Amino acid sequence: FLKDDNRYKKFQWVEVDLEKSKKDNRPESFKITNPDDIKVLSAVGTERDWEHRRRLVLENSEIHTNFPKLIKAAHANKLSLATFKPSKVIDLVCEDAETDWPPEKLETVLANLKQRDLFDEGEAEEFELVKKLPKKFSYRFEDDTGKPRKLMVEDWELGMLYWNCLRKHDEETAARKVREKYLKLARETDIHFFVGTTYEWHLRGTNPYVIIGVF
Repeated sequence: FLKDDNRYKKFQWVEVDLEKSKKDNRPESFKITNPDDIKVLSAVGTERDWEHRRRLVLENSEIHTNFPKLIKAAHANKLSLATFKPSKVIDLVCEDAETDWPPEKLETVLANLKQRDLFDEGEAEEFELVKKLPKKFSYRFEDDTGKPRKLMVEDWELGMLYWNCLRKHDEETAARKVREKYLKLARETDIHFFVGTTYEWHLRGTNPYVIIGVF
């Protein structure tokens, strides 16, 4: 719903007015009070091996390495977003998923979006969901306890990579190329995960987190 002047890129500074969400009590959940007033500022580039991005991300926030502590903080409602560094990446797992969004889940999602004030009156009816990936990707990794863990990757760029590969290949080949790319990232770069809790499982899930970005 953003106008062209308000659209921003990944790793771009924006200036916005925020207020704490009244219906989502997770610590980092805020609402942009007026999306039409988003002021788009400078973008942070990738020069010198992501030097500026790395400094902003890795020097200005705590880097978590222990997953039990992250889960405990979520259940205590002290944390819902974090930067996490795995001790070891084991694999990227690809599994078949439903090709269509379940109708009952769509109804629940739209109802929750309305309740959490993400849309003005009438906008939710116009809301278009992205096409559902027929595959589900998850990183298997170890934290500093050495325990293997598995987290679903909800990174938007992974989904786009899959759709781009699918233009040239069949589903299985496209999935294999995504797996190869994200395993290469894990093994050849100083990889970190941006993890966030889901609204439904934030306070009570055995593991309430998903990977919402790969850095």
